[in-house]
Amino acid sequence: MAAIFIQKDQEIATLQRAIEQLQQIPHISQQDVEQAVARREDELRSLVTKREEEVGKAIVQREEEIMEAVRRRETEFSEAWVKREEDIRKEVEQNCKFMDEKMEWLMKREVELKDEEEKLEDMRVELEERIKKWEQKNATKGIIYF
Repeated sequence: MAAIFIQKDQEIATLQRAIEQLQQIPHISQQDVEQAVARREDELRSLVTKREEEVGKAIVQREEEIMEAVRRRETEFSEAWVKREEDIRKEVEQNCKFMDEKMEWLMKREVELKDEEEKLEDMRVELEERIKKWEQKNATKGIIYF
């Protein structure tokens, strides 16, 4: 039994020391907990607001980057279109020049052919007259040609 009393005395002494240690820890009241929770909620709200602002700025910056990329692409497209139009214009001008030259050549050739036709017609008329004269001359002489 004495051993049990000694054991119980030791347990009591351990519990008393634990109580003394707990009493040395500052007492935390419900109000302290609520205030700490409120401060933490304020900190978190502040952090969330700050993060929302950062995300908002990042979104605005990304939108600006996208719009700048779109403007650059539009400029590239416009420049390419202007170049293509210029190439087409040059090609059309070359084709027009070629067609004008071809038309001029055709008109000259038509005039040359008409002149040639007139010369040939004059030659035909002259030959017919010569043949007629020759036939008349030979007809008076009595020569017949087959």
